[in-house]
Amino acid sequence: MDVQSVVLTAGVTTPINTSGRFFMLVSAGAPLQVQFVKDRSTFRETGRNVEAGYVSFPGNWLDREDRFDGVRLLSATTQTVEIGISDRAADYRRVVGIFQIQQPNGITTTADAAVDTSAAIKLAANANRRKVIIQHVSGAGVVRVGDSAITDARGARLTANGSITLDTTAAIYARTETGAAVISLFEETRT
Repeated sequence: MDVQSVVLTAGVTTPINTSGRFFMLVSAGAPLQVQFVKDRSTFRETGRNVEAGYVSFPGNWLDREDRFDGVRLLSATTQTVEIGISDRAADYRRVVGIFQIQQPNGITTTADAAVDTSAAIKLAANANRRKVIIQHVSGAGVVRVGDSAITDARGARLTANGSITLDTTAAIYARTETGAAVISLFEETRT
């Protein structure tokens, strides 16, 4: 596959006079239009608002002679794109960069917490928290879990023996809709 870097000017159609049967938009900073040309006129499909990773076989794939003569690229923004044109299908997708997966490596349990009809913080914010598991362990009341704005009609509902897992570092508030209840809290953290 022939990979080319092309500078596109906003609002200006840029012709690429490379023939082929397969096209791929390898990289682009913004969506663009891809129009295939054969014998100086539009050939088959036009890709509109396509982004990096767009691929096309605009002709009849079974007919080896069914090729486009080139493409016209049109972008609403000035940008540099990379395109690939070939007679055969190719896959040039790639991931670039460094990433690190951080698994939880700590467990923090707290004493069971009593919950009543007043919204109260049950677990402080923790930047090292990966996950918190909350379980309704006793009481007939329905527990609402969420942020400081929870009410008896707002927040996640936890019925008796129900549990919820949250992926958050924010403070956790709880209250009941009516009556009283007890919840248990369990955090997974990274240190």
